[in-house]
Amino acid sequence: MKKSTQIILIIMLYIASTSFILNAAESDDLNPDDIFRMSLHEMMSVKVVTSGKKETPVSKIPASVVIITREDIERYGYQSLEAILENVPGLYAIDDISGYRTTFGVRGFWTGYPRNIIFLVNGVNQTDGLFNYHLLSTFNIPVEAIDRIEVIRGPMSVMYGTDAFFGAINIITNDPKNDNNILSVSMGSQHTIRFATCVSGKEGDIHFAMNAGYYNCEGPNEPLSRMVSNPKSLGAYGITSHNSSTQKRLENNAKYASCAIDYNNFYTHLSYNQSINEIYLLVPSFSKGSSYLRRMTKGVIGYKNQITDFLTIDAHIGYHSFSMQMDLDHFSNSVSGYSMGQAEIYETEFVSYFKPGNTFEINTGCHFQQNVNTVFSGELYDFGKYSKDYPIDNIKTGAFYTQAYFRPFNNLLLVSGLRLEKMKQYTLQHIANPGRKDYRVITGDNDPDNIEIIPRFAAIYQLTDNHIFKLLYGKAIARPSFFQNQDQVQQQHPPLKSETIQTFELNYISMFEPYCTINTSYFYNILNNLITRKVSPEPGDFAAFYTNGGKITTHGIEMTVQMYPTRQFQSEMSLVWQKSKDHRNGFENIDIAYSPHLLAYLKASYLYNRDISFSLTGKYVDDMKPHWDIIRQNPDGSIGGRIGHKVDAYYTIDLNCRISNILNKGYYINLNATNLFDEDYLYPTYVNNSNWEDKGTIGHERLIMLTVGRQF
Repeated sequence: MKKSTQIILIIMLYIASTSFILNAAESDDLNPDDIFRMSLHEMMSVKVVTSGKKETPVSKIPASVVIITREDIERYGYQSLEAILENVPGLYAIDDISGYRTTFGVRGFWTGYPRNIIFLVNGVNQTDGLFNYHLLSTFNIPVEAIDRIEVIRGPMSVMYGTDAFFGAINIITNDPKNDNNILSVSMGSQHTIRFATCVSGKEGDIHFAMNAGYYNCEGPNEPLSRMVSNPKSLGAYGITSHNSSTQKRLENNAKYASCAIDYNNFYTHLSYNQSINEIYLLVPSFSKGSSYLRRMTKGVIGYKNQITDFLTIDAHIGYHSFSMQMDLDHFSNSVSGYSMGQAEIYETEFVSYFKPGNTFEINTGCHFQQNVNTVFSGELYDFGKYSKDYPIDNIKTGAFYTQAYFRPFNNLLLVSGLRLEKMKQYTLQHIANPGRKDYRVITGDNDPDNIEIIPRFAAIYQLTDNHIFKLLYGKAIARPSFFQNQDQVQQQHPPLKSETIQTFELNYISMFEPYCTINTSYFYNILNNLITRKVSPEPGDFAAFYTNGGKITTHGIEMTVQMYPTRQFQSEMSLVWQKSKDHRNGFENIDIAYSPHLLAYLKASYLYNRDISFSLTGKYVDDMKPHWDIIRQNPDGSIGGRIGHKVDAYYTIDLNCRISNILNKGYYINLNATNLFDEDYLYPTYVNNSNWEDKGTIGHERLIMLTVGRQF
C-alpha cells in the first residue's frame, strides 16, 4: 500500500471515529460526571512529585509537564518503557544497534549517548556510575508495574544536578499503599516472550509492593546490505553469505525485580536488573554476535515526616552498584576481545519543606555522593589494544540547593531556584598493556571548574480559570563522566569542561471548549561546550576520545491538543517544530546532526463498553542527517563531511485492542501491533559504526504481541 494511501486512510478513520464519538457523547448513555471530563482548574490541581521532590500541583511547576497514567498504558497497550516514551511529544528514538541501543533525542538534540534526560524510578536516580548514562536496558521495568510517568521538560539540574539537561523523567511504580496485583504473559513476533508479576498488600502498618519481569527476544532478521551502500565492502570484515544478516545477532534478554516497603514514616526501595543486549560495535559481528551484559542494583532507605504544620523533612541514604562486560565478535574470531567495568555509589540527601503560610514556601536540600571501586579495562585483540583505567581517588561530589515559591497576588506565582555543586579534584591512572613487558602508565588530573552555580526562575500567571501562562528560565549542566575523562588521559588530551544549557520558555495552557485543552510552548535553548566522541577503529591502531564542541542554539514550538469529551473517547494530537544552528566558525551552513525539524504524534482511543477498548497511535519523524566529521578525508582531497547518508522521514502506526474483566474474574487479553504497515525506515548512523554502516541503522519492523493476564 502506498504511503499516501495509508495516510489518507488513517486521517479518514480518525475523522470518522471522532465524529461518531462526539455525536455519541450527546446521548443519555454517557456519564456526564466522568472523571476524565475535568476543567482546566482541576487539571492544574493534579499533583506530581518530580519537579520539587514533593507533591506539587501542575499549576505551580516551573516547567511544562506530560503525565502518562496507568490507564493510558492499558488503553494504548504499550509493551515497554521505550514504546511509552516514543509517544511523548518532543521525544524521538534512535537505535544505533551499538553499545547504547535505543536512546532519545529531545527538543532537536541527540547526543549519541543517553545523557540528555535524567531518569528516576520512584525518585531514585538511575545513573550507572561508570559512564553516567541512563540506559533503558539498566532498568527494564515491566509496564505492568508502572502507576504513572512524569515527564518534566526543561533544565532540572537545580533539583537533580548533572545530566538533568533537558528535563527529568520519573517512573513511579506500584504504590505500596495501593492494592494492585497483576500476573501477565506476552508472546509475539521475533520469538518474543514477556512475563510480569506485581504484588502489593498490607500487613499491619507495613505496606509493600513487589515487581518482577522477564523479557527475551531474538531480534530482527535483516540483511546487512540494508545499512551499507557497497555490500562488497563487508568482505573485509569477514562477512560472507553465512553471516550477512542480523539473525540471532541482535538478541535481547532482561530480568528485573524490585521491592518497596513503607512502615509509618520509613521507606525503602530495592531493585535489581540484568540485561544482555547483542550489538554491532565498530565492525559487523562475525559469528554469534557481540554481547553486552549489564547488572545494576539500587537500594534506598529513607525517613519522611511532617514535623509541624509548616515543616516536613525527608532524608535518605542510597547504595548503587553497576557492572558491565562486553564480549566482542569481530573479523574471524567469535571472542575477539572484551571490555569490563564496575562502579559503586554511596549517597545521602536531606531535604526540608518549609511552608509558613499560603503565600510563601521553600524547599532546601543538601546532597553528597561518593563513587568508589571504579575501574574500566579491556583487551581488544584485533586492534592490539590492552588497557586498564581507574581513579586513584574516590570521586566525590557535594551540592546545596533551594527552590522558593512566592505568591504576591492570587493569580501570580513566582518561583526561583539555585544549586551550588562542587566535584572534588581526582587523579586518573591509565595502564597500557598491563601485565606485559611493554606496559606504561599515564596519569592525569581531572580538575573540575570551581563551584557550579545553577539558577532557575519562573513566573506563572493565571489570566482566568481557563488560561495559564508560564514564563520559564533554567540552566543545567552535564559534567564529564569517569569514562569520558579516562579516554582523555589515555590519549593525553586536555580535560573536558562541563556541558551547559540555558533554556528560555513560554508555556501557555488553555481550555477553549469543554473537555478540549491546548498546551503550547515556545522554547529557546543555548548549548555550550557540547561533548562529542571520535572513534578510529583500525586493526592495530584503535583510538577513541572526546572533545568539547562549540555553541548550538535551538528554538522551537510544541503544541498538543487533548480532547476528552467522554470516558468512551480520548484523543490527542501533537506537533513539534524545531530548528538548531551551529555557531562554530565554518559550520553556519551545516545542518545539525540527528535533529529532525518536524515531529508529529497522534493518539486516539475508544472504549466500546466498560471492558473493551480500541486505540490507535502514530508518530512522524522528519529526515535526519548523521554526524559531520571535520577531519574526514574525502576522495576528491577535500576535508570534512558526513559519516553517512541522510535518512528519510518516516511514520509508524500502532493499533491495540484490549478486553478486560473476562468472566468477571479480572482476566484480560491484549493484542498490540506496532508499525502496523511495516514501514521500512532507517535511523542515521552513529560514530560507533560509521566505518562500515553508512546508509543508516535498521528501524524497528512490525511487531505483534498477544498478552494474557489477570488483575486481582
